[in-house]
Amino acid sequence: MKPYCFALDRIAPVEEARIHASDIAVIRGYGIFDFLRTQEYCPLFLSDYLDRFIASAQHTRLPLAYTKDELRDIIYTLIAKNDLREGGIRLVLTGGRSENHFAPGQSSALYF
Repeated sequence: MKPYCFALDRIAPVEEARIHASDIAVIRGYGIFDFLRTQEYCPLFLSDYLDRFIASAQHTRLPLAYTKDELRDIIYTLIAKNDLREGGIRLVLTGGRSENHFAPGQSSALYF
């Protein structure tokens, strides 16, 4: 496991990444994810993966607080900070903390 991730709107040590117990990703499995590979510090097919991730968020009605360009920048920063020459990045967008355990709340975006 790499030492840094993007969680709670910032790049942080993996140990600081948290998902609330009332997040509907925990309660009902409501969220989306994608996975991409890096080769020579370059994320392969990044534009395609981000298009699919953003479309999945829209289809599941999960608010995504970042633009495609912002997501790309976060990913490149993580690649550099983790010295990820060859590896993978998992993108996760949860349903967020739900007051009634059903309706989505404010989504929590985690990018590893």
